[in-house]
Amino acid sequence: MKYHFIGIGGVGMSALARMCLERGDEVSGSDASMSYVTRALEVAGIEISYDQRKENIREGQIVIYSTAIKEDNPEWIAAKENKVLHRSELLQELLDEKKAILVVGAHGKTTTTTLLAHICETAGLCPSFVIGGFSPSLLGINGKWRKGDYFIAEGDESDGSFLRASPIGAIITNVDFDHLDYWKSEEALLGAYQKFIKGVKRRDLLFYWKEDRFLSTWDVDGVSFGLSENAELRAKNVKFFEGKQFFDVDFQGVTYPNIELNMLGRHNVLNALACFGMAITLGASVENIRKALASFKGVKRRLEWRGNLRGAFIYDDYAHHPHEIESTLAAVNEAFQDRRKIAVFQPHRYSRMKDLIDEFVKNSVWKDSDELIVTDIYSAGEAKIEGVSIEAFLERLEKKFTYVPRRELTAFLQGLVLENDIVITLGAGDVTQVSSELVYG
Repeated sequence: MKYHFIGIGGVGMSALARMCLERGDEVSGSDASMSYVTRALEVAGIEISYDQRKENIREGQIVIYSTAIKEDNPEWIAAKENKVLHRSELLQELLDEKKAILVVGAHGKTTTTTLLAHICETAGLCPSFVIGGFSPSLLGINGKWRKGDYFIAEGDESDGSFLRASPIGAIITNVDFDHLDYWKSEEALLGAYQKFIKGVKRRDLLFYWKEDRFLSTWDVDGVSFGLSENAELRAKNVKFFEGKQFFDVDFQGVTYPNIELNMLGRHNVLNALACFGMAITLGASVENIRKALASFKGVKRRLEWRGNLRGAFIYDDYAHHPHEIESTLAAVNEAFQDRRKIAVFQPHRYSRMKDLIDEFVKNSVWKDSDELIVTDIYSAGEAKIEGVSIEAFLERLEKKFTYVPRRELTAFLQGLVLENDIVITLGAGDVTQVSSELVYG
């Protein structure tokens, strides 16, 4: 096959392009600008153009696009004479060639998918995988085509594409309200999750969070995991020590003591627990699972330690949903109880702020931060929505805060941060650059 990817530098597109190349296909692509992602693809052997022109589309190519591509893109216009596939359609074609295992849920998908792929790699199962992030544990590669039977991937609920899959197994990390701009109603979103659950082929490979507010009320024919006594796969005796967590696992009548996890946060204990159960069921040895959990180096932008500023620790996190923010701040507070925690929040998308404003303003979301700094909304290309603004958000915010314009944010923090502080930048937009500017100047 011959594929051309419009916008090949995107996280999802780059992963698929790499997989097609490794499968033996001819791959080219284009992007508006060069990045470390596109440079890595060029090193792998993919021809990439940085001026998107109709001449880049060649006869016989299958053109891959994403919803981020605009109607007036010259390559998209030229591509209509070729076969075109949305990236989710190409992913589905690749999944159909293997035994698919999907990770779905509103939060924790990328970390859980990456961790599961790392465990299966360590266990010698040679899985194919596609991930919406980058991890040193997978050599910074977010997609790989391997000889093994299994294909581990994130299921995307943002556009309903996770319903196209018929996976052999799945991990459902949680169910929550997000992407309501696509689903239009909470009922439609919940119904989609229920439909997905019914489509999983093997019930012993369907793991779901027992304590989730929705999953706990549904009749799910699968394996429950959690911290409660009635979970079939249970973590207990959770302890924190020197940046790591340790816990025991009860599963199928066996207790596995003192599992070491190289990540912060109780939510990551749950993610690791689900991966533990899945890997055991797939035939991985306990020894290899232990080794993988203890050696895992995390995922970029998921509670990622970026460095120091005058003795302060700087972390960066992709959290942009109220429940994600609450979990992230709780993890940081648990790890650094005696140090001042400075949360730096950049709201992401007008539509998300509109749909979730009642949650965002609650003090409970921000309670584990000592200082809250809020900056301007990152639109992600969305048009403004009437009544949705940073001013409207701040008027209702229950937590004491300081507003700082985005352009002044780094300089403000440089004057605020003291030795032994913990700074955590939160958001899916360009606030991630602030952590780098604080560390590297």
